[in-house]
Amino acid sequence: MRIIKWIALLFLLAPGVSLAALCAPPFYSYSVTVATGGITVPRTAEPGTPISEVFGPFYTGNINGYQCNYVSQVYINLNTVLTPSSYSDVYETNVPGVGFKLFKSVGGSQYGVSPSPFITVDFPVCYTTGCYIDGVLPNLYMQFYATSNNVGQGVLSLPKPLAIIATHSNSDRNINIFRHLSISNTITITPEKGCSVTNPNQTVTLLDVKTSALKSNAGRYPGGKDFNIGLSCTPQTKVSMKFEGTTMTGRNDVLANQSTGTDSAGSSVGIQMMYGNNPVTLGQTFLVVNDAKETETLPFKAHYYYNGGDLQLQQGGDVAASATFSFTYQ
Repeated sequence: MRIIKWIALLFLLAPGVSLAALCAPPFYSYSVTVATGGITVPRTAEPGTPISEVFGPFYTGNINGYQCNYVSQVYINLNTVLTPSSYSDVYETNVPGVGFKLFKSVGGSQYGVSPSPFITVDFPVCYTTGCYIDGVLPNLYMQFYATSNNVGQGVLSLPKPLAIIATHSNSDRNINIFRHLSISNTITITPEKGCSVTNPNQTVTLLDVKTSALKSNAGRYPGGKDFNIGLSCTPQTKVSMKFEGTTMTGRNDVLANQSTGTDSAGSSVGIQMMYGNNPVTLGQTFLVVNDAKETETLPFKAHYYYNGGDLQLQQGGDVAASATFSFTYQ
């Protein structure tokens, strides 16, 4: 009886000696490149929305016929614990407002890869002779996301390796890492240059002025009306501006009076806009901000302008003009 028990004990121990080795497929490290031209983040990007195309598929190889002799699983996860964003399976990066998602795609559905716990890739096939890991590992994909309204600028620093694939024993809890996936290139994040206007539509009402006062001195009438155009900008943006509108005859820096009828002041009076000490030339682009902050205020002033001609009404009249403006950015 002792001999039988001893033989049985040897039979049970022998497979256990090589459990870890039997469930450790050959190690490979894969490096891939993504967004080689960098990523420019649109100003219109909403938090939780993609700011890049989907990169991939990234091939991670296959494993065929590895006998485990126990029920093991193949897992994939991010190699480093990262800060989760407010959006499903998206993790923050070192650049503020930028996150990424690493995922596998099965049947049109995405399954995000996380730092912990492990995400199951596949179960092995088990027979009476043992369990085997057999099949093609899933291809992986990657995409970058905006995670806030304020996206920073900089070079991404992603963990290396970014992801690992491993077998995991349900019996002895051993983890055998046999695949690495790394991003090998430098990825630069650049917010799109530009501004949005915080008060795009304005009506500027000038004070009434006596006809006799205008006629006393041709040119720009003093004591105009201040108005501001507010901007919300990507920092360090260079901003230029252009006004357009119908000009007074012979003056490209005076808006023509658009009021018509018996109560019009006629073509002798218009509106001149000033930016600082300079009249605004209609149709001409001029620099307004060389190095923008997040918030900018552009100060203007509107004045009556009398060209020295005959006023249509001796008793007064209306003056009305309109202009549109546009911006260009660098």
